Amino acid sequence: MCRVTTLAVAFLLGLGWLAASTSKPLEPTPAVRIDLTALGYSEPTSAHSNNKTVFRDLTLLMQDEDRRLSFVGPNTLALYFSRPPDRGKDGNALRYSMEVFFLNTETGKLVERRTWDTFKRQWFDDAYDTEARIMEVRSGFLVEAGAKFELHAPDLRLVSSYDLRLNALGKTGMWSVKVAPGGDTIYVHPSEQTTQVRYGAVSYFTGRGESEGTWFRTDSFEKIGSQTYLSGPDSVSHGAIVTSRSHCLDLQRVGEVPHHISCSAAPAGLPMFLNDDEILSVENTSFSVFSTDGTKLWTAGMQDPGVHRSFEIDSYRRSMDGSRFAISLTAYKKKAEFDGIPLVRSPLHTIVVYDTRCRQHLFSLTTGPPGAFALSPEGQSLAILTKTIVSIYSLKGATCGPRLPS
Repeated sequence: MCRVTTLAVAFLLGLGWLAASTSKPLEPTPAVRIDLTALGYSEPTSAHSNNKTVFRDLTLLMQDEDRRLSFVGPNTLALYFSRPPDRGKDGNALRYSMEVFFLNTETGKLVERRTWDTFKRQWFDDAYDTEARIMEVRSGFLVEAGAKFELHAPDLRLVSSYDLRLNALGKTGMWSVKVAPGGDTIYVHPSEQTTQVRYGAVSYFTGRGESEGTWFRTDSFEKIGSQTYLSGPDSVSHGAIVTSRSHCLDLQRVGEVPHHISCSAAPAGLPMFLNDDEILSVENTSFSVFSTDGTKLWTAGMQDPGVHRSFEIDSYRRSMDGSRFAISLTAYKKKAEFDGIPLVRSPLHTIVVYDTRCRQHLFSLTTGPPGAFALSPEGQSLAILTKTIVSIYSLKGATCGPRLPS
């Protein structure tokens, strides 16, 4: 009898060990979970839901309908998006606007809800025409809307403003706005006005070209440098521009001609400055970090297998100081991995946070299709928007090994 009991206990312990060894690791728990519907939020509708209207006016396809998150202070998060245009007071003019929910990331409460008037977007991406944005800067946050910059303190007070129409930057009414790592410098690049041309049943656009962009201090809007460049950049540092050109990444410093810092047989990845000396390049199934002299410092992922790829990088964000960045991945096959991390299959996504100093991932989680995500200015928090829920995850305890040698 004693022997039977001993065998039974051993069997049960064995089952417990097997269950523990085969179970998935626990997913991180959000520190704060915010239900936007309880704060008066409603889903924005499409500005081009009427297909007949779109065919008559292709610029409707350019309107930015993405929802975005941006930390505007240590404990304040901005959720912002464009609303479909409303008729003006005269009954004819269309008003384009950006709506913003400012959220307290510690209490989950709504701090304030604001709306800014904007202009109709004229091009498809931020390289030529940045529609209204809330951008983190060192001294608070910058609102770009309606041909004007507004600098706000973290407590939402308006500190100063700058009208883009007062100089050559405002002649076209279309410009790209980028923030350098660290948030103390912004770059504004005007683009030539596009024109929709109709030839029979075909519509296309003309315009763009080389123009002079300008670096400004974010705390005073003082002009501190300029550069003539073709079209708009993908990312900027305090004195350089980087852009993806077909199969190469091009870098141009102030006063110099552009040159390739990396070329490959595959299409060039989308580049983003992590700091003044390092550039993150994100491709479909991998990313690499290059020094500005073209040296590949580290990489993760695999070469893009084309139509047979098992996963894909959807989007990426960096912290304002560039110390950390996050990527969102979607897997299409079972047992897909990225950098040793098992990936969940679509429609779920995996978000991975990397530390640029030790060059390792330090956090990952499974989430529904993220409408947006963002890292806090120093990478200590991760915010994820899924449908109408904002989840805040603390990264303060996330660590990795010592920094790898260059």
